[in-house]
Amino acid sequence: MFGANWQSKALQKNLNIDEKKQQNDNDDIVEVPIEPSFSLAHPRLSEDPQIRQERWLQLFKERRKELLTS
Repeated sequence: MFGANWQSKALQKNLNIDEKKQQNDNDDIVEVPIEPSFSLAHPRLSEDPQIRQERWLQLFKERRKELLTS
């Protein structure tokens, strides 16, 4: 009753119960694609992130150049 075989059977039983609970929990989850149907408050925030990143990088390089050359 308290040997290694008993423990392995008990562990296996607990694992099976946990797997069933996870499967039941996942059955209730429905993923809904989220698409923004509105724009943000400022037009700059609604821009493509790549364009915003390029603009920021250009501004950063210009300011760094001015700082290092003066």
